[in-house]
Amino acid sequence: MVSVLWEMVEFTVDTMFHLDMQFDTYVNEINTHLISDSFRVVTHINNITETVVGDTVFQGYLDIGLFDTMYDLIMGAAGALVLVIFTCIDRDRHPLAVLKSKKE
Repeated sequence: MVSVLWEMVEFTVDTMFHLDMQFDTYVNEINTHLISDSFRVVTHINNITETVVGDTVFQGYLDIGLFDTMYDLIMGAAGALVLVIFTCIDRDRHPLAVLKSKKE
């Protein structure tokens, strides 16, 4: 949950204050259906060496924060999984579990 809230904060700050908390990444390949000849047919573009936007040349395709967001969410999920495993292993000595069992 904290990871999701953090991503919302990053998105809000980037949008409102024109910052770049969701770091951009250059990628050399993409999969997309938007430039395909047929709807829902995915086109794979690889070996992207540069992208031109106006007069600016970028060294690859500029991904605008997707990889940063996904890495953050994956790490948040991994942390939650570790906590769940630790809590299950240590449940007899976990303060909340012991407190609940004493009440019963």
